Amino acid sequence: MVILRRILKSLAYRSRVLWKKAQHLPHQVINSPYLFGELHTMEDNTVVTLYTDHSDRFPGYQPKRALGGGTKKCQITVSLIATAYNERESISDLFTSILAQIRLPDEIIIVDAGSQDGTGELLRELSTRSKIPLKVIIEPGVNVSEGRNIAIVNATNPIIAVVDFGCHVKPDWLGNLVSPFELNPETEVVSGWYEVVDKKGQLVKRRGWGELEQINPQSFLPSSRSLAFSRVAWEKAGGYPEWLTITGEDTYFDLELKFATRCWAFVPEAIVQWDAPTTPWSYWRKIFKWSFGDGEVGINTHTYRWALVKVIASSIGLGGLIAWALLFFLFHSRGFGLIIFVWLVLWLGILWGQSHKAKYSFSDLLWESGSPFAQVLGFLKGLRRRSLIYRRRIDSLKGIFFILSGIPIDDTGGGARCTQIALELLRRQYLVVFLHQFPKYESSELDILIRHPNLITKRLAKFSLREFIHEHSYLLDKKMSGVLVEFPLSDFLPFIEEFKKIKIPIIYDLLDKWDTSLGAQWYKDVYEHEIIRNSDILIATADSLVSYLEYKSGYPVVLLPNAVNSYLFNYAREYSRPTDLPNTKWYAIYIGSLWGEWFDWQLLNKIAKRYPEGDVVVIGDYQGQCPEELPNMHFLGLKAQRELPAYLYHSSVAIIPWKVTPITQATSPLKVYEYIAMGKPVVAPNIQTLSGLPGVYLAQDDEDFITKVAKLRGQSIPLESIARFVEDNDWKARVNQLLGLLQ
Repeated sequence: MVILRRILKSLAYRSRVLWKKAQHLPHQVINSPYLFGELHTMEDNTVVTLYTDHSDRFPGYQPKRALGGGTKKCQITVSLIATAYNERESISDLFTSILAQIRLPDEIIIVDAGSQDGTGELLRELSTRSKIPLKVIIEPGVNVSEGRNIAIVNATNPIIAVVDFGCHVKPDWLGNLVSPFELNPETEVVSGWYEVVDKKGQLVKRRGWGELEQINPQSFLPSSRSLAFSRVAWEKAGGYPEWLTITGEDTYFDLELKFATRCWAFVPEAIVQWDAPTTPWSYWRKIFKWSFGDGEVGINTHTYRWALVKVIASSIGLGGLIAWALLFFLFHSRGFGLIIFVWLVLWLGILWGQSHKAKYSFSDLLWESGSPFAQVLGFLKGLRRRSLIYRRRIDSLKGIFFILSGIPIDDTGGGARCTQIALELLRRQYLVVFLHQFPKYESSELDILIRHPNLITKRLAKFSLREFIHEHSYLLDKKMSGVLVEFPLSDFLPFIEEFKKIKIPIIYDLLDKWDTSLGAQWYKDVYEHEIIRNSDILIATADSLVSYLEYKSGYPVVLLPNAVNSYLFNYAREYSRPTDLPNTKWYAIYIGSLWGEWFDWQLLNKIAKRYPEGDVVVIGDYQGQCPEELPNMHFLGLKAQRELPAYLYHSSVAIIPWKVTPITQATSPLKVYEYIAMGKPVVAPNIQTLSGLPGVYLAQDDEDFITKVAKLRGQSIPLESIARFVEDNDWKARVNQLLGLLQ
């Protein structure tokens, strides 16, 4: 009894210590009232299309498409990646199956984490005689997430397929896996399936491994041993979580992909086979590792709550059996012996009944008897590391950036200057806090979801800066920080005062001349003056705004014009023709805002009347502003930024139908940078901010403008000029300047 009392006392003490540690974790790490609380629930914004040639598979599921026989709308190239650590024995199986693929990858990239068994040397030897380009990168000490991210960064193709060592793939695996990208170019993520086999290649079933017939394609979270995704999707999800230790990265990455992307596909015929553990100990060890990762992140906790119930029930049952055995040996009673016998029969009968019901063998169920213990122990060990994992995640960040904007991050199709700066900072592993004051005033809601693990977006009134500073003091103390103020609003002043107290540099970014009709409803000179006075760095988008800000502040101002998202706008890439484009020989295109006294509707009408054989395509939030709509004028509405490259790719000439006013002379039109990046000649009025840009032709009057449209349609900008322009004027270059000013 004394020993039992000590054991119980020790367990109670350890539980209290663990709970106290958990209570001191930030709310981002643990926000549940109990240790098995779910920290990351799936917010599924996807539509998963099932691609299969088996009509009887998942009956009734929709949407569903045939995998073979469909008309492919595009051809894609794919990079196959994998990570390795001491995998010399499994290299042959994996590579033999890859080289036997009906559809070969366009390149293979392997990241070795510093193997000690000759894996790196063997991989490099294979690279010298591989018929597929094979790049081997040695990065000692990296975890799986770091290795995969390194491989993706070094990949040259837009589609990434992932596989693991210890597996082999069926001959049609890669072809089936990438088919949805070619059948539907909107596809962002494709999950395949995987089977567990023994050394003889026979399927092995365990209760812990899902069966194909039991899953729901919509909610299925795939392992990265059979997965493909676009590079853009990987960026949206923030890449694989490098701050985790050994496991859990697949599920966390899936959850972020589910939130950040829309168009998924599930292909059950894209099958990877992996080798089953050969002993109960190796099986329990694998379950322990999987559970360890879930404990670190705080996902799938319902599984571990149920496992804990099983552990307790098993312990009670086993404890009862031991107690009866002790009584038998103490009293030598036949009655107690009979009770023990009955107890044992009942216990084994329950196991046998479960095995029969689940269609598993009795020996398999004995294997499973240890899995709840492995699950609970692994989860609790991962739980103990959550504080360390939080710090590791913080340490992986380069810094923290606050953006105080007037508009939401998904306004104007997600193409605004503040949004582009935020996205580039996220690519560089900054934590971005994006706060906006005004709601969206657009007439239509686009299918835009800008989401990233390191992005916080809030309406200004719903954000507590003091609480945030308190919770992220470690990050603010250790990392570079900055504040970008994009609108001179009075509501920003209390925030600026708080930033000044903790000595975070403040940048005022002057986008437009706000003391005009642009800011008529909210601009006050006194508030802008106060923001200027409290700013450490002043920047502006146009020369006239630089002069204006220097006059108001008395300090030097840095010119930082708009730029182009070179990840999206690429003149060397082919784009499918959008279905809502007119079927015409040529068309002139305008993309941008359609409000304000500076938009020249008369000029737009003149162009359409002069060239009835062509068309004028307008993309923007059209609400009937045009006084005279002609048959060859097409108002396609507001579009998400990701859709715009296709419209530009098929256009003949781009136009800026603006009047020359003090407002437009102080404007750096962001769309012009995108026009040029797509290689399209641009006709614009005589706006000085556009002077000297390659491919931009300034018109002196309406007639000159209309003449230039006909003269320039079909012409192209020299590729060398485009390449130089994009290199100097993409958002990577602008954020380099911005960070340089802070440093």
